[in-house]
This record gives sequence, structure tokens and C-alpha cells, in this order.
Amino acid sequence: MNQKRGFTLVELLVVIAIIGILVALLLPAVQAAREAARRMQCSNNVKQLGLAFQLYHDSYRQFPWAARNYNNCCNSTIRDYWTWAYHILPYMEQQNLVDQASDAVVYATPVSTLYCPTRRAPRLFRNTNRLDYAGNTGSSTSASSTDGMLEESNRIQIKMSSVTDGTSNTVLIGEKQLHPTDLGSVNGHCCDDNEPFANTGWEVDIVRHGSTPPRKDKDHSLTSSSSFFGSRHPSGINAVMVDGSVHHIPWEVDATVFLNLCIRHDGNPATLP
Repeated sequence: MNQKRGFTLVELLVVIAIIGILVALLLPAVQAAREAARRMQCSNNVKQLGLAFQLYHDSYRQFPWAARNYNNCCNSTIRDYWTWAYHILPYMEQQNLVDQASDAVVYATPVSTLYCPTRRAPRLFRNTNRLDYAGNTGSSTSASSTDGMLEESNRIQIKMSSVTDGTSNTVLIGEKQLHPTDLGSVNGHCCDDNEPFANTGWEVDIVRHGSTPPRKDKDHSLTSSSSFFGSRHPSGINAVMVDGSVHHIPWEVDATVFLNLCIRHDGNPATLP
């Protein structure tokens, strides 16, 4: 009588080893594919932000201001001085949020376009939302800086005609560097991700400068707030130019080139490959 032959222990171990090798080979490819999809979604986010800025400009003949402190540090008691992220909401199909009378409701309503999926999903931090993108303030994040695209509210007006270095050569919005282990500043780190997206006052929560090239989240100083552009992506940051074109700016970008990309009118237009 013939008996069916089963697998030996050695054969089973060989099969398991082969499966393990295949998984080890496939896992990096799967992770890379997922990151590529997340980076594409992030790129689409900055594209939508750039389009909203252009529509705002069409309506008001200027770009939105960044924000302003009013009566208190790091926020404003009147909505006119709320952030650029708040003022472009009507051009992102979020007019109902702008019309909301309750500040607390505005703070607590997630807007997925403001989050980079590589870093985090939309979520609340102390009952308020954050954002992963920042406006370009040129050579400095000082409120007195006037060579970027975002200015303190009720100061100078920035228009398309103000961008003499070329709208395709000037950064408008880019990803910002954040503390890698304390998103939302829930553990006390201060102060680049600790304010609600709609009302930060003049803060590095919503503006960054180009005097230093973008930096990875993991290179955050950890002990102080960052005023640099940056991201969680492995290869660089996504940024939208004034003309609405989107670029992935690599970590290796030349410092002078990046600064020139962030200054709108210095007579030194720079281009990206």
C-alpha cells in the first residue's frame, strides 16, 4: 500500500527561508512605492495651495498676507490677521469653514490638503489642527523682511508684478521642517508646530526662509524651533512656485540657488533642473 509522502523538516525550513528572502526583497520595493504615492499626494497638495493663492490674487489683486499678532503674542483676536492658510480656504472649497462663527470649530476642523501624508494624517493636537506647509518669506522670517512672497498682515502688498525675478523662478509655498518626535508640540517642544493652523500670529508655524537650504526632519535641532523648509521625504521637499508649477527640491540643492529661488526681486533668477 502506497503512503503519501509529506514534507520533511528540512524541506519546510528551506521553503520558509525562501519566503523570508522574497519578503526581504519585496518589502523595500513596496515601501518605496508607498512613499512615491504619498509624495505624489503631497505634491498635489502644494499644487492646490498654489492654485488657491492665484485665485485669491485674482480676487484681491494681491497675494494673501501671512498673519499678524494682534493684542497677544502668537495669535490675533480679529480674523483679518489670521493666517494665509485661513484666507485661502474659500478657494479650496472651504467657504463653510470661513463662515463658521466659532473660532474653536475652525481650529478643530481638519483640512486634509494642509497635511503631508508622508509625515502625518490629519489629526487634532490639543483640539486644534496644524499644517505641514509654510509660506516663503525670502531671506529671513523676521516680520520686517520684505523680499519673500509672504509678508506680515497690513504691511506691503505683494502682487504678481512684485515678482521681478520671474514667477516660475520664485518659491511660494513649501514643506516645513518639524521636530521628528514631537509633532504638534504635545510634549512641550516649542515653537514651530504648536499653534492652530488658522491663527498663529507671525510665527514659523506658517512661514519659513530660504537663507538655509531645506533640512530633513531628523536633522531638526530638537532644542529650538526651526525656521527652515524641510520634510519627512527621503529625497527633498515639495514646493510650488508663484506660477503654480510644482518642484521636488532635493536636499543637495545649492545654498545660493535656493536663496535666489526664495527672493523674488534680487535680480538673480535661479532655475531648477
